[in-house]
Amino acid sequence: MIREPITSTSNQTAKNARRAFQSTGNRGSIVGCEGIQVVSQLLASSYRDTATVLYDEEALSSHPVMADLQRFEAGGGVIVPATSQVLNHITGKDGRTEILALFERPEEPALTPVDLAPGDRHSQSVALVNPSSPGNLGSIMRTLVATGCRNLVLVCGGVSPWNAQTIKASMGACFVLDIRTTGSIEELQEITSRSGVPLIAASGHHAIPGPPPHPEHVVWLFGPEGRGLTEAQVELADQVAALPMSDKVDSLNLSVAVGVFTYCWLLGESS
Repeated sequence: MIREPITSTSNQTAKNARRAFQSTGNRGSIVGCEGIQVVSQLLASSYRDTATVLYDEEALSSHPVMADLQRFEAGGGVIVPATSQVLNHITGKDGRTEILALFERPEEPALTPVDLAPGDRHSQSVALVNPSSPGNLGSIMRTLVATGCRNLVLVCGGVSPWNAQTIKASMGACFVLDIRTTGSIEELQEITSRSGVPLIAASGHHAIPGPPPHPEHVVWLFGPEGRGLTEAQVELADQVAALPMSDKVDSLNLSVAVGVFTYCWLLGESS
């Protein structure tokens, strides 16, 4: 279908898109994402069913992503050309925005014991308590997909996984990761206990550093950026683990710490 390009920022679709990109991801039913790789991941996922794609026809005319857009449109999807000025206005970027997409904000289902049921394969999941940085959360999502983690559990809220910055930092990993929620660490502990999967808190202030434990199934628990887990929160875990590190620093960036723990576990599986 041939559509008229959007050439004005006062166009209603452009206005709706700008609101989606300005949202934190916790408000509104529509969220946005931008970038070729991210949009391609969206179109390869089940979330494509609610998507509308806006793209710079001139910039992408010979790019392979056009084949993805044509398949998406042939399947009933909506693609709309727009000028680079309009796309930049929507995202608020200084550089050139070539493609973006709008889609319905997915639900974040509550974690259940079934989500952690051990089964035949070894598995690990990661629980984050009230994460605050979109960049950290997006990087963590990408790492969890790379290490084959089973679930990302968001505890006590925090930054939305559907924040445009989070999605961008995840490079689209959010579209293939199982994201679950719990209202408290107490609730998480009850669920892990019922599922028979140990909850292991990562805390350099409450454990003796050493190689991370390696149970067949595990849920790693990480505190918020800055302060980490409190002593009371750590006491709810089945075990506590800390990484050995130089005495010149007392902590790692949250996304780095998650990466080290999950890769150590993964390497232990392959050895």
